[in-house]
Amino acid sequence: MWSFEKLNQFIVDKVEESLYLDYKASEALGKSDGKKNEISKDVSAFANSDGGVIIYGVKEFRKDTTFLPEKFDPIKRDEFSKETLEQIINTRISPKIHGIVITPIVIDENKINEVVYILEIPKSYTAHQASDKRYYRRYNFQSIIMDDWEVKDIINRQDRTNAIVRLRSKFNKKFLLDFHPKKGHQLLFDIVATNLGNKAVNMLDCTIIGDETAANQIFPSPKFLGEY
Repeated sequence: MWSFEKLNQFIVDKVEESLYLDYKASEALGKSDGKKNEISKDVSAFANSDGGVIIYGVKEFRKDTTFLPEKFDPIKRDEFSKETLEQIINTRISPKIHGIVITPIVIDENKINEVVYILEIPKSYTAHQASDKRYYRRYNFQSIIMDDWEVKDIINRQDRTNAIVRLRSKFNKKFLLDFHPKKGHQLLFDIVATNLGNKAVNMLDCTIIGDETAANQIFPSPKFLGEY
């Protein structure tokens, strides 16, 4: 969950740009074709890579400390709204990227028109083309043009399975009410496998390592709609 406090901590802690994070000053958002093309390039690059976050409205330091956040540089939302940003992304990237979340954060409660936009971009399972008809990906702190083999590799993502496994607790009410370490207290968990890909998972080998090692084969059922 994004908030002003969380965002401000990025600046206080000087959280550096990375493969998954990019800062953009307010001037990055504009209605000219050049600005719109740059938005499509940056957003598609994250989707073509491993997903990530673009923060519009934070200015970086210059020279030797570039890529570090310096201060807020808020956007006037009556001049460039969340809906405008969403419309540019949806019309200038092909195919459309699903699952993007845009969160406006008010920096000063006395200036509710001034915001920072948090743009969360999921990893995609096909290649997305920017408005200049090129494909981009993230590389360190920038978006670069992809080679032909990289585009094909991304398109092939949809033919791969992508399952994650996690433990889901089955604590009873009594245990939750007086929780404290008890020798010999039995804790029960469900093993939950979620398919994040587009290809069906027919079988998943799962090994859980603890005091004892147990191996189990999970056979998914379509009725669970992707989570088993």
